[in-house]
Amino acid sequence: MSKRLKMAGGLLLAGAVLCMNAASVSAEEAKTVRVGFSQMDNNEAWRVCETEDMQKIAKERGFELVFTDAQSQISKQLSDIEDLIAQQVDYLVIAPKETTGLERGLEEAKEAGIPVILIDRCHDGEAGEDYVTFIASDFVYQGYECGLALAEAIGGAGNIAVIEGQPGGSDAIERQEGFDKAMEEYPDIKIIASQPGEYSRSKAQSVMESYLQSYGDDIDAIFTHDDEMAQGAITAIEAYGLKPGEDIKIAGIDGQKSAIQAIIDGKMTAVVTCSPHFGTIVFDTIERIMAGEEIETHIQLEDYVIDSSNAEAELENGF
Repeated sequence: MSKRLKMAGGLLLAGAVLCMNAASVSAEEAKTVRVGFSQMDNNEAWRVCETEDMQKIAKERGFELVFTDAQSQISKQLSDIEDLIAQQVDYLVIAPKETTGLERGLEEAKEAGIPVILIDRCHDGEAGEDYVTFIASDFVYQGYECGLALAEAIGGAGNIAVIEGQPGGSDAIERQEGFDKAMEEYPDIKIIASQPGEYSRSKAQSVMESYLQSYGDDIDAIFTHDDEMAQGAITAIEAYGLKPGEDIKIAGIDGQKSAIQAIIDGKMTAVVTCSPHFGTIVFDTIERIMAGEEIETHIQLEDYVIDSSNAEAELENGF
């Protein structure tokens, strides 16, 4: 998906690929570098796409990628990180499950002199000290834009229910923060329910079924923290006999093709993008570190809103 990458400090770079000629490394240099990638879970569509992109770009650039899957267990992710350190990887890329729980691993990496790059979710610690940089979307922006889209869709008044992401994850925390900020602008909108769906389609479907049993036709809109859960909500709404997109407005986050198609089909109101394609920016950053460049402590991906006005054009950019 075409993106613009906004660097901390105000530097704006256009396109999916950062132009880093000064930081380029030879194929022979790359062959000697082992990069450990600690993935928090490799089960749902967004995570699988992220992992595959990391593997693809590593292969293209000639790096050796050592991959681990924590299976959504913070204790296993810590163990995975310690194992990667024991294998003496040269760089460590971590997609943390939660904002805490990996402190010991970060400390051990620092002691071993292994640069750490956090991607897509942050972890407690000091950027530039406990890890080199954090690369991610603006989750607050994503939640805020979903809130505005739903508020407009229901005319600024009504009842909204929320299906949250993974408890303890920085993305879920900040997406909800952004959504709540948008709701402050609409005093006639009431948040009637909010429960975790844990980025699971089946779990979100169960949560939505519970909401419908409790509130039924009183629900005007649903905000889901990702597109996978939006699909679960759509299934539950249709099984209940209501029309998603008409009787109940829906907004989600990510940019899956299925969600963009749901906008085209009138079943969703809006999607805010959150690209899983981290490979290029991660390996650009590693090459810059190898070249001795100073690295920004926060590299922010810039996302955008997909709705009925641009869904047809954006469908091919979905994942």
